[in-house]
Amino acid sequence: MASQKTLTSEDGNINQTEILSEANELQFENAVSRSDNETLNAFTMLLDFWRNQFPNVSSYLLNLWVVLACIVNEIIALATLESPLWRRSQREEMLTLNEYYSRFFPWYAKNVPRFVHEASRASEVIHVDASWLLTKLKNPIRWVTIFPSLVGNVSIESSNDDVRMIIDMEFLTLITPVIPTRKVKVLRYCHRIANDTWIIADISMYLSSYSDDLRPEFLRFPSGFIIKHVARIFRVTNSAGKNNLLQASKRLVHIFCSGTCGVIGNRGRWLGAGRRFDVRVFSLERRDMIRHPYGIISASGLTKIHAKPEILFPLIYGVKKLEIHNHLRLSGNDLKQVLRITRDDITSRNDVSLFSFRLNNSTEVYLLQEAYNEASSSMVIHSILDVSSLAKIINGDRSYSFTYPCGFTIMPGQNSGDEDAGCVVSVGFLTIATEEIVANTLVSDVERNLSATITNFENV
Repeated sequence: MASQKTLTSEDGNINQTEILSEANELQFENAVSRSDNETLNAFTMLLDFWRNQFPNVSSYLLNLWVVLACIVNEIIALATLESPLWRRSQREEMLTLNEYYSRFFPWYAKNVPRFVHEASRASEVIHVDASWLLTKLKNPIRWVTIFPSLVGNVSIESSNDDVRMIIDMEFLTLITPVIPTRKVKVLRYCHRIANDTWIIADISMYLSSYSDDLRPEFLRFPSGFIIKHVARIFRVTNSAGKNNLLQASKRLVHIFCSGTCGVIGNRGRWLGAGRRFDVRVFSLERRDMIRHPYGIISASGLTKIHAKPEILFPLIYGVKKLEIHNHLRLSGNDLKQVLRITRDDITSRNDVSLFSFRLNNSTEVYLLQEAYNEASSSMVIHSILDVSSLAKIINGDRSYSFTYPCGFTIMPGQNSGDEDAGCVVSVGFLTIATEEIVANTLVSDVERNLSATITNFENV
């Protein structure tokens, strides 16, 4: 009797499990159906809008245009650095799904149980020609060799001049034969979105590529690459280009130090002095500058700041230098580090960096910087180069032109172990005066620029 009750109890548990499983499956199917309806309704609304704008275009092209417009806008938004779509979780970025679905087209499975979203992003400077990289990434067959730990197999179902392709891809989840690949059918779209920027976008076309009975197990939401060209920087990767850049930077350091640091053997004619920060302005006369038709003006000033050298040095060295370097006239445009070469193989106490930024007229220029950071003193020296001058430097052509260097030095104050010792900061730069009268009028301008720079230091 006891065993019969036990058997009845077991049968009841089995029945309850089956009922619960059926209920969960029904809930899943209902959620999938609601998701499909929401996707189709949104797609129909967009399609109607485009059809009103382009009444003579075929339905096939309209369908394609709607999808391509959605995926391009979405990928650009996802790739934006300060996008609210991403939140930081410990060391990783996580996609905020509520924010994502509130802003973009509901592709699939908005609130479907058992559906897991996988999202990530990353950026990197790759020292190759952008057009070469674009050609390689556009070809899906090469993905097997480019991403051997990610892609197991690729086949092209259809292609339209490498601009639009239907591709069957097999993604590896782990490097093991035990776990099967993820088979995904995607539409790939390649397009130039700006003069120096391209996009390669993938998306699963389940709406038109699959029947309801053959719903794919894995889908690819809008994803892909944004490739931005950095002019001529790719050539710096070869050893000759690096050495040429290091030599040019070494020359700038020599010019700066000999022009502003009182190197013995250089004669300077006093032009004037400022009222603050011990500003001194000189006209330099040097044998190796005979080719210059006019004099070189050297200006320098110094002050004591109640801050540790290790606090000030990163402000000068790093990318966020616009608040301090008013005399560079960068006008607040993005300043990005695109290259860094360490002269010392053991430590990073001496390195050369290359920054890119755009002027207000969209002209791309570069900032060549060499930095030294020792316990006894630190120095950061930089000069502005245009694209053609940078190309000449990298290719070993010494006919390049540059703005005369400017820079900063930081020395610990007396009793450097004391919290209030602070440090002594000096600022200096060189410029060319076209004639003697102009040179004399530069005194007040030099004082104003240096005073503003050092004042910004104190404020920061």
